Amino acid sequence: MFSTKVIRSDQTVADRKEKIGYSLQKPFTLVFGTRTIEKLSETQFQNNTKVKQIHLLFRIILAPFAIIFSPILLPIAFIGIHLTNRSSTYKKAMESWNTFLHAHLNKIDLPPVSVKDFKEKRITEEKLLKQSYIKPQELANHDLGKFPKAKLDINFGFKRFFGKTLVIHLPGKMGKSRLKSFNTNMEKIGLKSGEDYKPFAGYDAAKVPQSYVDRFDSTSKTEANRRAGAMACFLAQLKVLKHVNEKFESAKKELHEAFAAIKDPKTPTEEQVRKVREAQAKIRKYSVTCVLEDNAAWGRLVNNRKDVSFEGEGHRWRKMLEGLPSDWDAINLLPGTINGKVKDYKKVNPYILKCNGATGTKGVIFNHTAYPKIIKKLEGILKDPNAVTEHVDQVYRKMQRNNELNVYAPHKTFIFREDTASSVGCSYNGRVQFDCV
Repeated sequence: MFSTKVIRSDQTVADRKEKIGYSLQKPFTLVFGTRTIEKLSETQFQNNTKVKQIHLLFRIILAPFAIIFSPILLPIAFIGIHLTNRSSTYKKAMESWNTFLHAHLNKIDLPPVSVKDFKEKRITEEKLLKQSYIKPQELANHDLGKFPKAKLDINFGFKRFFGKTLVIHLPGKMGKSRLKSFNTNMEKIGLKSGEDYKPFAGYDAAKVPQSYVDRFDSTSKTEANRRAGAMACFLAQLKVLKHVNEKFESAKKELHEAFAAIKDPKTPTEEQVRKVREAQAKIRKYSVTCVLEDNAAWGRLVNNRKDVSFEGEGHRWRKMLEGLPSDWDAINLLPGTINGKVKDYKKVNPYILKCNGATGTKGVIFNHTAYPKIIKKLEGILKDPNAVTEHVDQVYRKMQRNNELNVYAPHKTFIFREDTASSVGCSYNGRVQFDCV
């Protein structure tokens, strides 16, 4: 079993090739059993005397070891072959697990409601409405109790925590390039474009009304030629919030009509209950919205900002959401400060801070309670010809200062700004990620 024939001097090169099973262009390999002993080139094979000597020496030295260790080596070899054959099965199993995890972490559940509940008048419209809202705290708590820490890094469950995730992207070639880079990054945390989030066309700076640009804050350091870009960001934020708010209010109206239709009949039908459930699902979808800019990227920068790490981020993400106060209007995922003042933040728990002047719109999660507040404020500025226009995050900052908007932020940010050109006057070089404290 462990012997190997020595090549005779009278064998031709062709015979040698057939015996060994390698082409003449590649190095030959002398095999002792299943172990590779030595690689010999074509030139070395010409010296058959040396080959005989080497082979004989190895037989004398290794034969006793082969006899002694064969009972151990054979089972190991068998297990190795078995595991190799099962590698594709294991890979498929892991893919199935990841698919299941993705589906579960993105599953949107509504509390059960039946025909019987309506008959016995245990359901009110107000209760149905409250049931429809996404509650990130409860969902995060569920995930933390059900899944091991490492598994949560695979998927951040955007569909569960936010009914809608929209990515504001710029028009043109730059916008396409940035969106492509964004998609690549999001795939690393199990999120797919079109399925987990959708692109949302921003506002072209070239189409910004000149009156808005002329009224721009004269004390701002933003250069005159970049003020149109700043106003485009302002208008894009207003556009996306108006979009989701319209959908949200429409879904609430649909629920009201569906509930009104089901209250009167003494025997509500399954069809009537189904319409209520459909309206609830739509409310849930637009009750919380995550708005990201297309040069935002997910993860923690490491190795001098060269690499991105996701280790432990899925767990930390849920710990932050679990401790989110109930009065929240928004979460700023990459907040800035004015001159880096720490007083702009107040610690709520080890994972989350209350903001009192945070800036930045790279990534913001809006609760439905924020929609009407922000829309009213931004539209009021645009409609008033005497009002000064400015960066939209400066408006958000003032709303925080005046207790008009409850904004929170993670202790350590989850996103960073990719190394791309800025259209609003930012002077950052390379990738940017800064923590609040």
